[in-house]
Formats: sequence, C-alpha cells, structure tokens
Amino acid sequence: MKNLIVYSLLFISFVTLAQEKDKNLPKGNEEFEAKKYADAEANYRISQSKKTKNSTASYNLGNAIYRQNQPSEAKFSYLKAIENTMSPSEKHRAFHNLGNVFIKEKSIHKQLKPIKMH
Repeated sequence: MKNLIVYSLLFISFVTLAQEKDKNLPKGNEEFEAKKYADAEANYRISQSKKTKNSTASYNLGNAIYRQNQPSEAKFSYLKAIENTMSPSEKHRAFHNLGNVFIKEKSIHKQLKPIKMH
C-alpha cells in the first residue's frame, strides 16, 4: 500500500512538471507590444527551446526578428512555424510573412517556379 501511494505521488509530480506553463511566450508578447523586439526575441527563443514544435513561438520569433530588420533570419522561423502548425490560418499568416521576407530580399522571382499555362 505504501508503494502505491509513493508511486502515485511521483506520477502526479511528473505530470505536474510536464505541464508547466510557458511563461516566456506571454512575456515575449508583452515586450513585442512595447516594441522591445530584442527582448521579445530572447523570450520567444527560450519558449521555442522548451517546446520545439511550438508554431506560435516560431511565428512570433520570426516577427520579432523581422522587426529588427533581419528578414533573412526571420525566414527560418517562419518556415519552422509552417512546418509545425496544423492550423490553416496560422500557415496562411506564416506564408504571408514569408512572402514579405522574399519581397524585402528582392528574391521572390527566384522563389516562385514558372507557371505553365495549359
């Protein structure tokens, strides 16, 4: 009976730790709103490192980097957001911002394949 109680307590503590709330993503959002893009970037990177498949952190990281006039680096965050999201609206926003990166880099013509008319 003691073992059952001990194992139950250990299981509950592991589950609680596994579901720890991400504090860096909301903090990064606050800093982004305050136009502290470098600080927001740091928090988004921390959030992303804790949960690597977090498409929201990747997308927001791309936005923070883009606002610091580093579109080439933002591109990688947008691509990661596209890869990790299942939401069509999130994919759309990330693709839209990725297009903005290509336009800013003046390389959109290289990214688009020629369309053949039938």
